[in-house]
Amino acid sequence: LMNKKIITYISTTTTWQIKKLKTYTKDSIALPIHIFNKFDIAKYRLEELEVLTLQAKGEFCDSKLLLSYMKLINKEVDLPIVFIFEDCKSVMIQKMIKNKINFIIIDKYLYLSFALMNIETTKIKAKTSIASKLDNVSKLLLVAYLSGQIKSMTTGAEIAKALDKQAIVISKALHVLEGLEYISFKKSGRQKLVSFIDKLQIWQRAKYELYTPIKKRVFTDSKIDKKLFVNSGITALSKLTNLAKEPIETLAIYKREFNSIEDKLHLTDKEEAHLKIEVWDIDPKLLSVDGKVNPLYLIINFIHEEDERVNIALEELVTKHEELSFLKEEMHA
Repeated sequence: LMNKKIITYISTTTTWQIKKLKTYTKDSIALPIHIFNKFDIAKYRLEELEVLTLQAKGEFCDSKLLLSYMKLINKEVDLPIVFIFEDCKSVMIQKMIKNKINFIIIDKYLYLSFALMNIETTKIKAKTSIASKLDNVSKLLLVAYLSGQIKSMTTGAEIAKALDKQAIVISKALHVLEGLEYISFKKSGRQKLVSFIDKLQIWQRAKYELYTPIKKRVFTDSKIDKKLFVNSGITALSKLTNLAKEPIETLAIYKREFNSIEDKLHLTDKEEAHLKIEVWDIDPKLLSVDGKVNPLYLIINFIHEEDERVNIALEELVTKHEELSFLKEEMHA
């Protein structure tokens, strides 16, 4: 069963909460005796996901045998299987990754395909396979923080709840942000709190990556189900400020939802349309406020706009939203 050293390694590498749920014995699960001879078997909860752990009793790390064990075990238990080893040769590590065998090697490697996690570490210094750029979820977290929808010094689980995302998805994004030094983790009793760096620093570093995620724009004269959309562009900006409305309403929709209705739309030229549709590569309803896209997305979209009326509206928007006050300096630059 996991000892304190293993639990500490997993929790510090992933920031997940770990809880043992059940220990399996030869009498409690119908598995061949030779599997019990090689492994201690238990069920744990990693954050919100239950997994079956098989901790090797000796130096045992053979991908072909592990695959055969997985087939036997999956007949009895419908859970992700994670093998735990004290050590393993590099060539076998690569074979396990190739075969998508989930494993943990103490102080060396953590590979969990079901959580999209592949981290190589050392006893001296963490060396992680983190992307050099922000992915969509890590961008979402930064936008949520900059716009005041999540706070610093809160837990990963609380962030996941606030954003209605799976804890494992949020944990992976936090791991990316930590590697890029946008956040750090602070211990508070048994909890790990997420500490963001200064908002202005985040903005100055990330503003060219935090683009409004518009994949394409189309015009239509069709009637639509507005439940799938939120106000965006000038339409949203005019609802939030004193900016005059445009004759064509601008709405945003997630690309997956757009794909489901595209065949029903009659696309037309701007002159004949009454709607401009922005197709986003993330769901614009996430972080939206009262049916309008997040205010920070509007600022990012229009910050280089030369229209003086739009620039005045952006300054008004920043003034109205205290959480965006870090942008005032750039607004007046």
